[in-house]
Amino acid sequence: MESISRSAISTDGRHESLFNGLKIDDLRVGFGKQAHDGDEVTVEYMGWLNNGALFDSTAEQGSPLVFTIGKGEVIKGWEMGVDGMAVGGKRRLIVPTSLAYGPGVWAKWKQDHPDRAKGADLSAPLTFDITLKASEVAEVCSSESQCKSWGTGN
Repeated sequence: MESISRSAISTDGRHESLFNGLKIDDLRVGFGKQAHDGDEVTVEYMGWLNNGALFDSTAEQGSPLVFTIGKGEVIKGWEMGVDGMAVGGKRRLIVPTSLAYGPGVWAKWKQDHPDRAKGADLSAPLTFDITLKASEVAEVCSSESQCKSWGTGN
C-alpha cells in the first residue's frame, strides 16, 4: 500500500483532505490500538450514494467486515482512510471514484438495485461511516518453515 505521510494532509475544518481527493472526518476519535498497513481490522460500516440512498452496510450483511490493510481486499479509499484509525473510532470517508469501484461493479449493482440507484450519479464520490472495532497485527509468514516455527503452519 502506498504510504501517506501526515504532511500530505491539509486540514479543512473537521475534514482532512488527502492529496488525492479522499476526505476524512473523525466523527469519534478512538482510544484503542491504531490500525496500520498489514494489520487485520474489523469494521462496521454504512455506505451512501450521492442521492442519500444506502447502498451497502454491515447491518444488511449481518456481520462486521474483516480485512487486512494494504492487501487490496477493499477499495483503496478504505485502505487509506482506515490506516491510522484507533479502535473505537468512527470516521466518515468521502471517497472519490478514482479510489472506489470500477464502472463494471456499478453497472451490476444498478441492475440489481434500481430503486436505490434512482437519481444517483454513480460517478460521484461515495460516503462511508466506518467504526473500527478491532485491529490486530496479521501473522504473515514468508516461508513454510517460518509458519511452522510460529505454530501457524501444518
